[in-house]
Amino acid sequence: MSGRRDVKVKYPRPAAECYNRRLMLSRTGARERELALRIHRSLLPAPFEDDRAEFAYSYDPIEPVGGDCCRVEYVGRGRLAVQVSDVTGHGVASALMVGRVSSFIQGSPRGRTRPREVVGSLNEFLCARFAETGMLMTFFAVLLDPARRRLTWAGAGHPPAFLVPPRGPAARLDSQNPILGAARWPVSEGAHELPPGSLLFLFTDGLVESRNGSAFGLDRLATKLESLRGARAADAVREIGREAGRLRGRPVDDVLLLAVRVK
Repeated sequence: MSGRRDVKVKYPRPAAECYNRRLMLSRTGARERELALRIHRSLLPAPFEDDRAEFAYSYDPIEPVGGDCCRVEYVGRGRLAVQVSDVTGHGVASALMVGRVSSFIQGSPRGRTRPREVVGSLNEFLCARFAETGMLMTFFAVLLDPARRRLTWAGAGHPPAFLVPPRGPAARLDSQNPILGAARWPVSEGAHELPPGSLLFLFTDGLVESRNGSAFGLDRLATKLESLRGARAADAVREIGREAGRLRGRPVDDVLLLAVRVK
């Protein structure tokens, strides 16, 4: 018949084919998430113990990858640089920012070790490269100098660090500067005595955030750390994490805990 057109009828895929496709996509997504987690964790330092210091940490992201990171390394003359960062948000974008920041810090001049220099250069980098993204970052940099028994620090919008001496109360080291990436400003730095045997503890804000209001407050954290003044760094991290989990339940944000004991 003239003018007749063939019509192609689309039949639904068999149920088994649809199931297999969903299963394949699920497995592919799981492999990609696992790979992303491995890459992110490769940015984190390995725990260590030597005749000068002991370092341990834990990291618990609420998504496969997140925006928390840390760096701990010797920078000459027995000094130990300790840094913790927390990019706003979660997931892939935050993890990519962490990787970029890590590359920037690793590529910085070896002589740039003072906390205020590290914070200032990093803020300039973020303002110049990432201002249009709206992504910000809190940061805390510490330089431990056991030979001089001195600690210097500079924090930028980050929760305080705590220094627990062998005797006496824990010292709270508050951030002195605004969050990074928002604007350019002069950087302030602080200093504190560093007795042998002191325990330094840093964390990201997921430790003190909670859905049910039973957050691990800073006063409670200081008291708990004082009770752990003789503990190994790994034990201190584990005990703080366990106590926080008991009070808070499931975390609402990524949680990174870090402890360094100076010998």
